[in-house]
Amino acid sequence: MRNLTRVFVLALFFLPLLSSMFFFLREAQQVLVHTDIVSSYWSTYVVKSSCITLLVGILSVVLASILVFFCGYTFFILKNTKLERMVSLFLSVPHLAFFAGTLFLVSSSGLFSRILLVVTGYDLSKFFGWDRDSNGISLAVTLAFKESLFLLFVALPKIKQKIHEKELLISKSFGHSDFTTWTHVIWPQILSSVRYPIWMVLAYSVSVVDLAIVMGPTNPPPFALVLLDFFRSPDLVNRVNSVVGSFHLVALLTV
Repeated sequence: MRNLTRVFVLALFFLPLLSSMFFFLREAQQVLVHTDIVSSYWSTYVVKSSCITLLVGILSVVLASILVFFCGYTFFILKNTKLERMVSLFLSVPHLAFFAGTLFLVSSSGLFSRILLVVTGYDLSKFFGWDRDSNGISLAVTLAFKESLFLLFVALPKIKQKIHEKELLISKSFGHSDFTTWTHVIWPQILSSVRYPIWMVLAYSVSVVDLAIVMGPTNPPPFALVLLDFFRSPDLVNRVNSVVGSFHLVALLTV
């Protein structure tokens, strides 16, 4: 029964993947036939969109790792299980709801903007440009906040290991502080244990669609939205561009 369950789970994963690959290879022949369309695929619009996508992906991963570094240190020092429950609670919030709520908070009429207006006397939301961010910084920052919770949740079992208490005791015997021990001894181990989730966050940040519609730039948008427009268009030119764009998105993920 257990082996049958494993086969069923693998079939649920591989059958959609095989069908997608079959469709992809079938449409890829259009690329070989219409080489003139492929040569005109590259444009300033596509290049700028790709640069924004790479910026969003790399910046979100870097900021998320920094947040996990400091939050993980807090967990390591406090050893409080209630904080872990709080992370689980925030992690259960749907991505789209999190992004929509963040947009309402940082917009010109949002709560954060109103508080800053009362404290400083200036509408800082216009200065930061969250509503019309042309470089995708707001998307990257919001992704970092959301995905740092996922990375922290994955890293928690490693942070709570008893072996780290021995390392902390040995480090204190040499006169090192807790923060030095965390930075040079424990954090490299944590970072190595979450390297695959970090790649998952990077892949998600590069290929995200629904959240990019809410928080992302519009002219040009992230490349995932450009590729979505190619797929939706009934034009033969964009049909070929969708195949080339799929190769392009995979290339962006592997960069």
